[in-house]
Amino acid sequence: MAKVRRSFKDTRAMFEKVRTNFAEAKDKSNSGTYSDGPKKKWTPIIGKDENEVEYVVRFLPDGYSESGSPFIQRNIHSYGPYENNMYDRCRKALGKGEACYICDQANPLFKSENPVDQEMAYSRYSKRKYIANVLIVKDARDDGANEGKVFMYEFGKKIWEKLDIEIKDDFIYYDPELGANFTIKVKRVQKYPNYDSSHFERKVSAIADSEEKINEILDLTYDLTEENLNPEMFASYDEQKVKYTAFDDGKDMQEVSKAIYKARESNNAPKDTKGVEVGDAPKETPKESPPEVDNSEVPFETSEPVVTEKVEEPTVDEPVAEAKDADFNLDDFAAEIDDMDFS
Repeated sequence: MAKVRRSFKDTRAMFEKVRTNFAEAKDKSNSGTYSDGPKKKWTPIIGKDENEVEYVVRFLPDGYSESGSPFIQRNIHSYGPYENNMYDRCRKALGKGEACYICDQANPLFKSENPVDQEMAYSRYSKRKYIANVLIVKDARDDGANEGKVFMYEFGKKIWEKLDIEIKDDFIYYDPELGANFTIKVKRVQKYPNYDSSHFERKVSAIADSEEKINEILDLTYDLTEENLNPEMFASYDEQKVKYTAFDDGKDMQEVSKAIYKARESNNAPKDTKGVEVGDAPKETPKESPPEVDNSEVPFETSEPVVTEKVEEPTVDEPVAEAKDADFNLDDFAAEIDDMDFS
């Protein structure tokens, strides 16, 4: 049964719960939630020849959220060269006791006294990201084609810290009637994008001039949990192992991912051999927390397509339902990928 979006009038009533959950979340280590769907996401970009670019968005409530929070958190493992990087969602987001193969490989490296191993662990630990619904107020690209539309916006620590300040000051910035627009100012600082000058307008405003129009906009928002925490979006523990090994062996990661999804469709995908249901306890995480990685916000101009409308079709990165072939042999599958011609 599909969930029903709450009225935006509940936004203020749930704010105390949001503030409490916000404070508690700061005490937790890298737990997360996940998303994908480039056609549903909006990304601010600074061009190669630009030193500063400005966008304006309005954060919107997630009317489907049980906590009332306007955003969700996810952690992503992403490392390697841009053209052939290792990318996967951390399985620990699926619940307490879930094991992640990539974390299990990084933990011993982090405990090592070898600086090279520690640096590798640092790069392979998951990076924290946040996702919210936003209404695009100003985006000059493509003659303003995205303005007035609703997308999911993924951001990093720098933007999140600015939202944290507003929560502490009891300002419900995502209130459709009494919130405020947010200016994303991206500057080029030492060849990297910088978001320090991003800020909220000091003037409250409504996102539309009537309650009917407000609801029309909010009806376009995404259920962030449903969009980003669907278990079918996560690779199994054994699939992570195959991908992890393939990356270290220099394989084409796009082709490896396609091979895994194709195997799923033919009921020949790797099975989970570790996790809650199997009863195999995950390895203990290091007592010393790994350094927090911002790896943040958005890159400079990339080839990622800009969202133009809300769509429902699945993306290439969405796997199909779990396979049911109990006789699958992981070593055979790994050998199959090893023998593939990706040229």
